[in-house]
Amino acid sequence: MPLVPAKCTNCGGDIQLDESKEKGFCLHCGSQVIVQDAIKKMQVQVEGVVQVEGIAKAEGLLKIAKDTYDDGNHEAAYDLFTKVLTLDPTNEIAQLYRGLSAGWMSTLKSPRYSESINAAKRAIESAYASKGPTDEFYAFTNLVLVENNKIINAVFSIASKHYKEFSTVEGTLSEYSEHMDGLVQNEKYLFATALNTISPEATEQYLKNLVGLLNHLYQMCVELLTSGVWKSEYSYGLMLEILGLLNMIEIPESKTEVKNAAADLVKNAVKQFNQTGITKFSVFSKTVSRDAAIDQYIQPLLQKMGLSLTVKTENDLANVLRIEQERKRSEEQRKSEEEKKRLKKIALIWFSVPIIIMILLAAPDASMDGAINYYFQVFFGGPGLIFIVPCWSI
Repeated sequence: MPLVPAKCTNCGGDIQLDESKEKGFCLHCGSQVIVQDAIKKMQVQVEGVVQVEGIAKAEGLLKIAKDTYDDGNHEAAYDLFTKVLTLDPTNEIAQLYRGLSAGWMSTLKSPRYSESINAAKRAIESAYASKGPTDEFYAFTNLVLVENNKIINAVFSIASKHYKEFSTVEGTLSEYSEHMDGLVQNEKYLFATALNTISPEATEQYLKNLVGLLNHLYQMCVELLTSGVWKSEYSYGLMLEILGLLNMIEIPESKTEVKNAAADLVKNAVKQFNQTGITKFSVFSKTVSRDAAIDQYIQPLLQKMGLSLTVKTENDLANVLRIEQERKRSEEQRKSEEEKKRLKKIALIWFSVPIIIMILLAAPDASMDGAINYYFQVFFGGPGLIFIVPCWSI
């Protein structure tokens, strides 16, 4: 059998051993060695050297890739970060910025923000595996959330502007709806990934960024309501989903700034919710009644945050509708009475003014009865009374 390279397990010297044998001897120190152990030691050292050299080369290439990214050359940066990952597959910085490079190359015809979000997920998972719930990890994840949110916001702004300018063009509405759906789903996916890494060690800035992510989702929700791209039950359903996700974040009492930001989000959402008369919503792919939505997504959050806000239930809406109907009936009745009074005035003028004129035009020696009879004969004839009397009695 041919000899294979090995390394003495005693002195570390390079030796050649027969792989078919169980034991052999080191020519340097004379020690007896187990053949397979000596071969494995050689493999570990060789592979270790390759790995160290690869990581060293990756670190140098990573700096070049990051500088290229900062210069705005995202296409070249994408290729460089890809090469870094070939040398060091678990490098979370390269994972993150390769995805970000792809995200910034998004167009309305060829969106790539999903690639960016998926890369963010892998980067967060890699960083958590290597660093654990440490300040260093949360600082890195803050970077992930902030940078990806910039991309989502940029695509959102471009898509909204395009829709407003070309809303009358066929296909623009469906294209905009697809973009909004993609952005919403990806931002929810990013939030869920970050949420899974929350621990008592989470920094205030990290929690603030999580709430900020949901607030950005809320702004997109308002845009959907304003533009009417989605049916209202879906847009308001997304709003309820946001409140449900917010309820999953445990915010310590000491994190005052985060609690205030979360409270503002809840107040705005409840105010928006109270403005709609919808009684059915699509929440997390399920149809939920208004009262059930309040019980599941709003009231628990209000209690958790110690907020006292009025939320309109289905019964409240029914009362509002009843009051509104009564108001409309009262208003219609008032207008009807005013119209009757107006017609009476018109009839009075129509009947009285010509008589006065005829009286004034009559001869000085003519009697009042003569003037009136003359008026009816000339202007109305006999049937004139048939018209005048009904008008007068309105």
